[in-house]
Amino acid sequence: MNSRKHLVIYIFPVIVACSCNFEPGFVKTAPYLEKNGTSVQLFVDDKPFLILGGELHNSSSSSLEYMKDIWPLLRESGMNTVLAGVE
Repeated sequence: MNSRKHLVIYIFPVIVACSCNFEPGFVKTAPYLEKNGTSVQLFVDDKPFLILGGELHNSSSSSLEYMKDIWPLLRESGMNTVLAGVE
């Protein structure tokens, strides 16, 4: 399996899960992909969702203490999705 397909299969569900608010009654439908012409679009709560995301270095997310100061910076930057390694 090529690395790009590998990333889509394993990383996409993580990104979608992190992009959603799982409060009871908040999520109307599960996030899904919809083919639109030659492109594929992500929908969350039946609305198009544009990922404004970033990725942390592997060691950045290894400590809750270190991340305590990072979360506000990520929020202030306008991101709605963050990819972080989890062990």
